[in-house]
Amino acid sequence: MISNTNNAVYIEKITEQDANDTDWVKEAKTTVSYAPKEIVVDSSTTNTKLVSTNVLTKADAVKVVDSNNAITVGNLGTITTIGTVNTLNVLGDDSCIATYPFNGNANDLSGNYNGTWVGNEEYDTGKFGQAAKLDGNSYIKANLNSFNNIMSNFFWVNLSTSANAGITDIETSDQTSYHMSFYTDANSTLYFYYYDGGVAHIDLGYTLNTNVFYNIGFVRDDTNKYIYIYINGTLEKTITYSGTLASSTYFSIYGYAKGCGYYTSGLIDQVRIFNKTLTATEVNTLYTEQNTKYSADITALNLANTPTKAFFRDDVTTSICVEANAGRVINLPHTPVNIDATSTNTSLVSTTALTVGEEVIINDVTDNLGTVVFDSNTNLYTADITSYNLNNKPFKAMKRDSEVLTKTSSTTTEFVGTSDKNGLMVVGDSVRLDGTINIDITSVSESGTSSPYTYTIGFDAQPTAPTTCEIMSRDTVMTKDNEVFDGTKFNITYNDELKQGRAINRKIEVQNSGTTVFEPLQTQLWKKDS
Repeated sequence: MISNTNNAVYIEKITEQDANDTDWVKEAKTTVSYAPKEIVVDSSTTNTKLVSTNVLTKADAVKVVDSNNAITVGNLGTITTIGTVNTLNVLGDDSCIATYPFNGNANDLSGNYNGTWVGNEEYDTGKFGQAAKLDGNSYIKANLNSFNNIMSNFFWVNLSTSANAGITDIETSDQTSYHMSFYTDANSTLYFYYYDGGVAHIDLGYTLNTNVFYNIGFVRDDTNKYIYIYINGTLEKTITYSGTLASSTYFSIYGYAKGCGYYTSGLIDQVRIFNKTLTATEVNTLYTEQNTKYSADITALNLANTPTKAFFRDDVTTSICVEANAGRVINLPHTPVNIDATSTNTSLVSTTALTVGEEVIINDVTDNLGTVVFDSNTNLYTADITSYNLNNKPFKAMKRDSEVLTKTSSTTTEFVGTSDKNGLMVVGDSVRLDGTINIDITSVSESGTSSPYTYTIGFDAQPTAPTTCEIMSRDTVMTKDNEVFDGTKFNITYNDELKQGRAINRKIEVQNSGTTVFEPLQTQLWKKDS
């Protein structure tokens, strides 16, 4: 029976066997099924360009599938960004003087009017990417440096508490004079406040629900003395004022409205400030903005048909491990290394602890890490992997683990040592002598009923008796025979290269970048000879 356990695929024995039996044999083929991270394929995709809302970067390794389920493997070419989300010049006329996407900071895309947090700074999933998460006591203040006339201001808001919410406030000085605000009352009804020489609180007749994103904003027409209020692209209220609105603005506040003293609990995203009176068509453009799309050149894949599905390529690596009772691993597995998206073909970036000189397998290339730098702000390790000579950035990485035996004695053909672990080895496993010599063992015996366990390991004659011996994790290479996409996952068939040996269980480690979900495999892979 095959099962999925801790992101590894286990082949479990079918019937009981004596610990000394060696008469297990493998069926002719092994099929590994897996479903890597899917790329959303946009309808504008062709056989020469892959368009998606997923973030794509040049040289990403991918698998694409057409309507006939034909699989093509390759790397993405030049990337072009499509769309206006998280861009400043949304209308193409330079009228948008500030945009706050709140993707991990309160910066303005123009760089001129960056915001600062008052209170707890936090971000969460927003309408587009991330959004500012306000806790009912925090807010964001942007110094607009006496900007002359905010004529239009739009934003997305999602309230976790919809009653008595102070959403925005535009001020003529540092929280001492305010002239335009959005807020809700105790019934969650949206109000607009303005000051034109007199105070006005306008009931907009619109109730805001919790956990819903709304696109809200105002448009000023000082020539005709109108203020237009839009919600979700629709004109909800036309306000006529008689006095004079402030001609300069010093501060723009999000998450607090001084006119009512209320704060916001919820999310604010994609704030835009304009220096002109927007038209209804332009307001609708803001409301109907879509997530940014990425167009990748895939001409080099030489596709005959347009892809219908695409996946980030988490190539499957198989390593065979033998397990003993109580979860003891006989043939040590590899330890996965998490790969950060900022990794390149010359640097491995990971949250997994890395050390200089450590042996790591990257994209099937085994070498030792170069210089390693740790960034305490991001908790990321960056290792120099120039010596690997990789053509692509890392998409899989594994540490080659080992168990060092405490030496008892040694000769040129034998090493005797102890370990606190039992059931570590079988004939054919790999050891490393004196830190540099990798060799398969020809014999092994284990003694002891409790720790420490003694191992007597035989190997081909060496020039001198080794002083150290490490038991190494080991891959048994399985030759890929065929790969088929069944509409939801890839099924890779391997020829039989699984080792026989004393065992309770055998395990296939399926290594990937850390995010792939592996499916249960077929059953009855092992059988006992008669």
